[in-house]
Amino acid sequence: MGGNNSKGDLLKHQEFLENKILSSSKTKKQSKEIQFNEEYVDEIHKNSKKSKKEKTQLIVKYKKDLAKLHITLQSLFRLYSQKKRFLNEINSTKLLQAELKRHLAQHFYTNKKQLPFLQIQKTLISWSLKTQHQKCVLKTIQIQTVLRSKLQKDHYKKVKKSNIIIQTALRQMYLSKKFQNLRYSIILVQNNIRRYQERRKFFQNISRVINIQKQLKKHRLQKQLKREINKKRTINELYKTEFDYQEYLNKLEVYFIKCIREQGILSKEEINKTFVGLESIKFLSGYFVSELAVVKKKWNIGSNIGTILVKNVKFFQSYIPYVNNYQNCTNKITELMNKNKKFKRLIAINQKNKKLDKLDILSLSIMPVQRPSRIKLLVERIIKNTLPNHGDYSNLKRAYEEMENVCISINEKRREFEAIIKFQDLIQNLSSSNKKYKKLLLQPTRKLIKMYPMKSIQSSSKRYFFYLFNDILLIVGKTKLKKYKIKEKMNIGNILKLSYINQVKKNCPQYLFFKYNSCVYNNYDFINIDDIDDFFIRFNSASKEKLKNLVNKKKREILLSSYQKK
Repeated sequence: MGGNNSKGDLLKHQEFLENKILSSSKTKKQSKEIQFNEEYVDEIHKNSKKSKKEKTQLIVKYKKDLAKLHITLQSLFRLYSQKKRFLNEINSTKLLQAELKRHLAQHFYTNKKQLPFLQIQKTLISWSLKTQHQKCVLKTIQIQTVLRSKLQKDHYKKVKKSNIIIQTALRQMYLSKKFQNLRYSIILVQNNIRRYQERRKFFQNISRVINIQKQLKKHRLQKQLKREINKKRTINELYKTEFDYQEYLNKLEVYFIKCIREQGILSKEEINKTFVGLESIKFLSGYFVSELAVVKKKWNIGSNIGTILVKNVKFFQSYIPYVNNYQNCTNKITELMNKNKKFKRLIAINQKNKKLDKLDILSLSIMPVQRPSRIKLLVERIIKNTLPNHGDYSNLKRAYEEMENVCISINEKRREFEAIIKFQDLIQNLSSSNKKYKKLLLQPTRKLIKMYPMKSIQSSSKRYFFYLFNDILLIVGKTKLKKYKIKEKMNIGNILKLSYINQVKKNCPQYLFFKYNSCVYNNYDFINIDDIDDFFIRFNSASKEKLKNLVNKKKREILLSSYQKK
């Protein structure tokens, strides 16, 4: 009975242990922890198209869940190891029990002593309980291992799926990040390439600009060098021509004037009247040559010639008497050539002289008349080859202006002198019928402004001359004996000189206008009128188109180069 009770107790104890193991809170908690929430997988599928922040939040959540699963697996492995140790201990107890049995058997059979039955029964019960306990434990372990293996398989599958989904999501995120990084890097590379190309272009442009600047500098230097070369050439030409001019004046003095004085062809007073101021011209030319020679020797880029020109240009006023008297000089020389045999012989001898370079007295005597205009042109060339910022430019400009004034005054004096000669020629060659006009014409205030040769429209063979004085206008014809006959005399109020008009400067050298209300003769020399309404000047149809651009809007009439009676 005792044995059956003990067996029943053992079975009850085994069932109690199995129920306890199955209903233990730890195993339930572990099973709950082991269960993987499938909703996470669905959320990953649903939220794959969400924004970056939401995706990052989901990934963090999934990582936390994975960490929890890892912790539960570690706890399960720990329990497994503890139970393995327990089984090892049970095996060791079995061995101990076997040894005890062997030891007891030896003890009973050797000593031949019998223990009391109750004591043996108790020991057997304890051994049976221990064996049943061990069996129960083994069964529970087997059950737990089976359950755990099933749970682990399910959990592993779910974890694998979730891992795959997470990996795909992470891969997509990584790829998108990688793509963005690649895109950003491509943009950076493109920007760097663009900058490099821009820098390259910039440096190429800089090199081109530097080359252009070098070429410009070269060109400027070449220009400056050309200017300096031309300037030096003109200064050398000025010196050479002035030196030759002085030599020719000396030859005129030695070979002609001295011979005329020594041979008694002309007296000293007559020579001075014929060649007025020639000695002073010669002296000034020599002084000018000496100063030019000093400048020529010490010439460089920074040298100045303007001060010398300004100083010497003032002395060119001494040319005016010679230029005014040049017509008398030529008349006297032609008269001597026609009448004086000694003079003819002298000229014939000098023509054979090689030192004169085949120049006669007339060609030598005209040189002082031409010299001022020649120097003016050379000074103009020097100014052209001098930069405005040069220190000598202002002096050169001043010298040119003074030289121009000298040339203008020389030309004006020459015109006045020519007008006097023409006026004298008119008075001397008046016909006998016009002798009464001599006293009228010879007045101290009267001056001849211009003489105009004209053609009549009625008969082209008839020629007339218009003598325009400061107070009258004479229309003069010529007789068969080549004497002057006054056809008409007109009183004129203020004769005024006009400036040159650029459009017809080539055709008409100078323009005049005068006020005359009842002009009988019209269509003679070109006259331009400004802001005076009481001029009545007509022009023919042929000249009308040419002069159309020059006439103002006001009704004015223009006098042309012929006349006609109404």
